Amino acid sequence: MGSEMCIRDRAVTLLIIQQATGGFGEGEEEAGDQPEAVPGPPEGELRVMPVGDGLTQGSSGDHTWRYHLWSHLDGADVDFAFVGPHDDMYSLEEDGHGDHSYAEPDFDTAHAARWGRTVDDIADGIAEEAAEHEPHYLLILAGSDDLVSGGDPDLVLEGIGETVSTARVALEDARFVIGELPRVEGTGEDAAVNGRIDRFNICLLYTSD
Repeated sequence: MGSEMCIRDRAVTLLIIQQATGGFGEGEEEAGDQPEAVPGPPEGELRVMPVGDGLTQGSSGDHTWRYHLWSHLDGADVDFAFVGPHDDMYSLEEDGHGDHSYAEPDFDTAHAARWGRTVDDIADGIAEEAAEHEPHYLLILAGSDDLVSGGDPDLVLEGIGETVSTARVALEDARFVIGELPRVEGTGEDAAVNGRIDRFNICLLYTSD
């Protein structure tokens, strides 16, 4: 993600991916006539781990979508906590991690996201992160860095699927929420990048059916 890129600051559309014993997205023939019920939340405090790339981590001065989701859940009196190995943003000025200049810092900032992280990077590290922090829900908003860099939307979606499958090895009962990617501005090739983002989002919709 380039420093000039401006990603619209808006709430993230979240698509619930049903928990299944098999891989990521079962075929219609196996699903049967009736949709599989999505398991309800566990008892007690919900442990929620935001997972992703720069869009999830955010950069200096951002609210981040994590803040907007936290505000929504907190306002609804949900008993929850964000968990993860990090609590920072990315500093564009310093070109590095460790920035804490959130636009609104008074929220639970824990997450498992890193600027510039590809979906393959996320899949490689997710088992260890999930095992250590034991989230009930993994909120995955990732793939934007791949797509801005010219990645194939179908391969990016496969990487998301690998992330889900790998995390489920560490946490069999984990639940997953996958986010639609917002369009971008200021990349220098917005039309091409947003075309890839649109394809990713469409494929994600079909995968969740």
